Amino acid sequence: MVLNGCTALSVSALVSASHLRYVYLRDAEHLRDLRAFIGLPHLTRLGIDDAPLTDGLAAVAPVLDRLEELDVWRVPTAISLDPLAGSSLQEINLADCPITDLAPLATMQSLTRVWLRDFPAVELAPLATLPHLRELMLMEIAEPVDLAPLARIGHRLRVELRNTSTVGTAGSLVKMATLSPLVT
Repeated sequence: MVLNGCTALSVSALVSASHLRYVYLRDAEHLRDLRAFIGLPHLTRLGIDDAPLTDGLAAVAPVLDRLEELDVWRVPTAISLDPLAGSSLQEINLADCPITDLAPLATMQSLTRVWLRDFPAVELAPLATLPHLRELMLMEIAEPVDLAPLARIGHRLRVELRNTSTVGTAGSLVKMATLSPLVT
């Protein structure tokens, strides 16, 4: 279910649809917390776009134990990944958030896919310890990204770059794909 311009009231109404597995909140500029999602026992994927959550990513805590995928775009209060540390997320998609430290990702041992977009800089060392990471997408990272930490990964990893420059090399363990910008 995709909710455009949702409010706390419209999110509260979701509880009656307890079978929902996927909810994407787009242009949720009036949404401050996610307590209403406790009533969605089957929720496995949550997308939050443009929401000023009062507690940043700590607002995801009520449903974090059941999420497999989390998309967070343009959430100005998402300044730290610490509230997600140790979670069993399999996929995370972060875009245009003021997060500067990716170290908590190293504690998410179930991650298979990480997408990062619109970051000023990215340090990939925390991702090198993830045993199940298979896909890394880096889009529009302002500073050149050092790929050398990825050489420590003991399995194949697909890395896709879009409008992102690199330094270093990740060796033969990484399949690289440099994508051209999307033309609209």
